[in-house]
Amino acid sequence: IKTRRAAVTNWKRMIEIAVDMGVQVINTELSGTPDEPEICEEMWYRSMEELLPIVEREGIRIEIQSHPWDFCELNDETVDMVQSLRSDNVTYLYSAPHGFFYDKGQGDVVPTT
Repeated sequence: IKTRRAAVTNWKRMIEIAVDMGVQVINTELSGTPDEPEICEEMWYRSMEELLPIVEREGIRIEIQSHPWDFCELNDETVDMVQSLRSDNVTYLYSAPHGFFYDKGQGDVVPTT
């Protein structure tokens, strides 16, 4: 929990710096560990609940990608999480180099609408 709070504090500062620099888009990944996906997902939602109002107020877009060895490596699950926030300021970023992980190596990643 301390790590989550520290990360949120760092994100708030990063958003301030982005605004000062005129940055409009921040790319990121989920982080966490695939060994505890439920706990990590809960912490992610708690963090986004705190950060989303700031991101929307400042007009910054956060692009989130699935990433190998993060708590959620799969394309569709990450898309669902991002879409569940119902915010134009948080979008999913498909990373072609990580495509092999997005579907557990099946080669059948299909864009979700």
